[in-house]
Amino acid sequence: SLASAAAKSAALNSATLNSATNSAAFNSTTLNSAANSAAKNSATLNSASSLASAAAKSATLNSAASLASTAFKSATLNSATLNSAASLASAAAKSAALNSATLN
Repeated sequence: SLASAAAKSAALNSATLNSATNSAAFNSTTLNSAANSAAKNSATLNSASSLASAAAKSATLNSAASLASTAFKSATLNSATLNSAASLASAAAKSAALNSATLN
């Protein structure tokens, strides 16, 4: 009976140790999962930050391209206006010369 009780106690202790080992393994798995989750969250945040940065850079480049295009259009318009003014001045000079010749 004592031997049987000792055997049962040894079996119980063995089961308890196995349970503790399993619990430690479970805790380790849980910690690894939490670490993986933290790494994933960090990667997601970095990706979101990178995407936001890329979008901001793209918006800046688009804005700069738009400004350059606007400046070019403005320069072209100014050039056309100056050419038109020069043409009008030339026509006025020709008209004045013609009037002078006619008067003479």
